[in-house]
Order: sequence, then structure tokens, then C-alpha cells
Amino acid sequence: MHPDADNALQFWQLFDAPIDWDVLISAARYHRFIPFLFNTLTSVPEIPVPPADMERVGQLFQHTVKWNMFVTAELFSIVDHLRREGIASIPFKGPVLARILYGDVSYRQFDDLDILIQKKDFQKTKELLIAGGYQPERQINPIQESVFLRSQHHFQFYNGRSGCHVEIHWEISPRIYSFNLDMGEVWHHAQPVTLSGHEVVSFAPADMLLILCEHGSRHYWKRLLWIADIARLIEFEDIDWPFLMRHAREIGSERILLLGISLAETLFHAKVPPLVSQKIGNDPEVRRLTNRVLDKIYSAGPDLQPFSPAGETIDINEELFYVQARERLRDRVRYYVRRATTPTLDDLNACVLPDILYPLYPIVRVGRLIRKYKFRIWKWM
Repeated sequence: MHPDADNALQFWQLFDAPIDWDVLISAARYHRFIPFLFNTLTSVPEIPVPPADMERVGQLFQHTVKWNMFVTAELFSIVDHLRREGIASIPFKGPVLARILYGDVSYRQFDDLDILIQKKDFQKTKELLIAGGYQPERQINPIQESVFLRSQHHFQFYNGRSGCHVEIHWEISPRIYSFNLDMGEVWHHAQPVTLSGHEVVSFAPADMLLILCEHGSRHYWKRLLWIADIARLIEFEDIDWPFLMRHAREIGSERILLLGISLAETLFHAKVPPLVSQKIGNDPEVRRLTNRVLDKIYSAGPDLQPFSPAGETIDINEELFYVQARERLRDRVRYYVRRATTPTLDDLNACVLPDILYPLYPIVRVGRLIRKYKFRIWKWM
């Protein structure tokens, strides 16, 4: 993360053995590490990089810079438009996180925009995005939309002209994961951030750390960038650690928080307060899950897929990973109950019910799961 003369010897030693540049560059692209790779190769002198491969890395970095600048301008346009219409928003991840953690939107790879609004503003936000050239990535009717707003946490839009994806959130995490962060408090704690001369609002550091750790655990920490983000946040932001640990424990997310910090400490040598290090050492499950993530990262095959993204296809090992990252039994039980009964878009499309029959969708969900997985559903449960 900090290439300089002090650690240059470590980089030189890596080149004592042949480097498969195709694999290295592919891994950097997958883990969203192209800016870090470019920065290292251009900062540490005398690294024997083949000219053609250095050119490839440079071209990928320039593409990242151009894309990030374009998407940042798109973010300003959307947020300003929402503000003019009286809609409050909190952009997170993407350009805002790049600015906060790395000081420059060029030095963090991202694909889309994530914007948090209040649920009551969703319909108006949707209309504004459609008027601006965006289309919903999934077409649903008004009745399905009302069900979706009650059971899910975000909706995706795509602009075919610009190629930009936007995720509009009204919650941080899907309902099934029982991440009980008080959204009223999140909005209350939000802080202004200046990004390329524009002022936007972002999460307070403590909330951001909790949110990033939950996101990483929910997606099985499959990208190194997510762990690097945790390390940078710990290093550069002023965090009230006693308050954060107490708050995480109150909402049943202490192990999720400790897992993210443990990974940042192990891989990126993040300086962790003694209070937190002690808690990590006292929880054998955190150490076990940390080692499991590291094993997956180091043993990733040619497809560079340490974990599969969550979706309709149930992977028992991945389900267990998130469940074991929760310390409270009631959150584990609630996860399985909600996983089995919370309707998805596929459920809504499979059986269109009038709004008055919304309570029947959990039954539709259970029936579809049993038909799809048959006896495997009992193994999963």
C-alpha cells in the first residue's frame, strides 16, 4: 500500500523467480488492484518489468482514471438533480470512498454508483433517473415494486448511452441479513465531504467501518480491495473505538466488525488498537474465519473466483460463512427464516399477486425453493 525505499527490497525479492504477468494482471483486475500495481511498479526503482507488460498495466490504469472521472461527474449530476428536487442522498463506496481513503478518485477501482436515499423518495428518484436516460435493470409492475420495497434494499438502474450502473439504496443491507443498523442514526451522523470542488454527504467513519465490514462478510471478502479499504479507514480516520465496539455488540455485528479488522491487520498491517486486538484474540471464530478467507484468496484458481456472489443458487459453505460471522443465535436463526421466506424478484415474477395478497409471497418463496432444491433444502437448513 505504501511503496517506498524501505520496502523496495521486498519487491525486488519477488522478482527472483519468474512472474506470470498474465496471471498477475488478471488478478489485479479481479481484486481491483490495478492502481496499486501501477503505483508500485512506477515507484520502486529497477523492478525488471517487461516493457510490454508495463504498457498493459499503464493502459489499464489510464482506463481506470478516465472511467472514474466520468463516473464521478455522473455522480455529481445525479446528486445535484436530487438535491434540486428536495431529495436527500448519501453517495457511498465509489468516488466518495476513493476520495476519503486514498485522496484521489483515480486510486480506487469501482464499477458503479451507490446512492442511499430514504424509502419515501424512491418513486420520485426513479422518475428522475428515467428522465435522465436510465432504465431499471429489471422490469416490475407497481404491485411488484411495492413488495420489493418492503423486502429488499436496493434497485439497479443502467444508462445504455453512458454504460453507467446506479444502485439506489433505501437500506444498507438486504433484510435477510438482519444487519440492524439504525438508518435514522446513520443519516444523523452523516458528514459533508468535498469531492473535486463539490460538497456531498458521506457516512461517519464509525458507521462506514461497520458498513464496509458487513458488505465484505456478506460477499465473502472475495476482493482484496475491500480489505485494503478497511486498512486505510483504520489508518486515516479518527474512530471512537470504545463506542464503535459497544455499538457493534448491541446490534449483533461485533464478530463481523472484528473479522474485517483482523483481515486488514493480517494482510495490510493495519495498526489496530489494543482493545480491538484483544477482542480478536479472544474470539477463536474470528481467527478461524480469517484463516478461511486467506485460504480462499491464496488458493483461488485460474478463474480468480475465491467466492461466488450470493444469489438464487444456494452454496452451503458460503451460507455458513455469513452465519458463523454472526455471534448471536437469534440472528443466525432469523437469517435462515428470512432467507427462506423473503420474496426475491424471481419470486415476484413467478407469481404475480395483487397487493392485498402480499402476505402470501413467503409461501410462494418456500414453495419455489422446495421445488428447485428438493431434499437439498433440508441440508441447507
